[in-house]
Amino acid sequence: MFVCHKSFEFPFPPFLRSPGSGYYRAVELSLQLPWFIVTYLIHEGENSCLRSVCCNWDNDLIELIAPQALTQAPQTSPPTQHTVASLQQVVPQRDGNGWAVRDIRSVWTANEVASDEQVVILEDADGVQFNCGFPTDELPVVGERRLVARSACRGPRMSRPILFCGDPHSRFHQTIESAHRTFASSVVL
Repeated sequence: MFVCHKSFEFPFPPFLRSPGSGYYRAVELSLQLPWFIVTYLIHEGENSCLRSVCCNWDNDLIELIAPQALTQAPQTSPPTQHTVASLQQVVPQRDGNGWAVRDIRSVWTANEVASDEQVVILEDADGVQFNCGFPTDELPVVGERRLVARSACRGPRMSRPILFCGDPHSRFHQTIESAHRTFASSVVL
């Protein structure tokens, strides 16, 4: 879980705040458990920018990337004119000292045969499939898988800035737009 401490609150001007939102310079992770970063490409007229959302639980992940969530996003979610640009899982290092980031290529839901409970199965950029909870857990025996999202990311990708907007004729903007089209065209929702 993410913990927001009042001491880290950023004094964002009230006229720029989103209703009901708090702004923090830092948050604490209360548990050493895997969590996710979902990055959206938001289209605003002729400009585009990236916005990232962090979440802890597999059901929150599904809600953030499922096609119906992308078309019927509530006010607190990213705007409706957006696409999922990337998905990463942040996992604790095996030795307990730090974190590792995995680029996720596919997300499925399925029901576990033994308990009939829903599980989320991920596939990373290397093609390794694993349980959404801990990547070291064995895959459970499941019934029919339901694909939630798939991208064609293969191996390491270039780092992207968190935000890009501006002159659509600049070389930087054209490079970022070209890279996004290449990656986003391979995302199937």
